Amino acid sequence: MRKDPEKFYFELLTDKNYHLKTVEIKFKKLNVDTSKYNLFQVKSAIIYLSRFENEIDSIINEANNDLLSILNAATVKEERS
Repeated sequence: MRKDPEKFYFELLTDKNYHLKTVEIKFKKLNVDTSKYNLFQVKSAIIYLSRFENEIDSIINEANNDLLSILNAATVKEERS
């Protein structure tokens, strides 16, 4: 993800027509060590991988278990598109 993570996050929300407040409520369940990872990069990866807004919860659960797999999946998806 080459763009500014915060800008990319808001662009994705707009492009996918996701409701910001709803998505932010879902992200309260996300456990990320912000000393190691940029929070907006992680959020962007989760949004990027989701096909629908209701998939975000399951991706967050997976990120809480294995964050690197989510970040790697988002990178691979971006490179292939």
